[in-house]
Amino acid sequence: MLSVGSVDCQDLNIHLDLMGYGESAAVRGRDPIIPGLPGRFETPRVKDIYRFTLQGFVKGTGETRELRALSWRVATDALMAVMDFSLPPAIVEVGPEPPAQFPSSASYLGLLGDKFLNARCVSMVRGPVQYHMAYQSWSFEMECIDNPPEWLDASSS
Repeated sequence: MLSVGSVDCQDLNIHLDLMGYGESAAVRGRDPIIPGLPGRFETPRVKDIYRFTLQGFVKGTGETRELRALSWRVATDALMAVMDFSLPPAIVEVGPEPPAQFPSSASYLGLLGDKFLNARCVSMVRGPVQYHMAYQSWSFEMECIDNPPEWLDASSS
């Protein structure tokens, strides 16, 4: 299960995967080098920026070309409504339920419970629209705005 704001990002029309779930946030701070003294002097590091990628596709579903194009358009509009750069951060939630397109797969990312953080979309790359307006690949770079920037256990909130 993966959702951004109110949009299910692993339903029958939208399938995005989370890339970078287990990665650590970039840190602020560095160890200074003082001329004439050996080595470096350790200074505190603070987790500062956590970026991750949502990558996948939007596809149309339906019996006819027109129904597939319409469902692709509706799903794309819903996704774009939460990926607008000007919007405030939204809750990104990930959980163990398998994606709708792969219902018999193992728990998503091997998770045992739901996790969440607050993030905003900072860049996106779209692929060409294919199959008579019924399929398009997407990649969204997201940035967590929480302090500290990390995934939180949904059951403890």
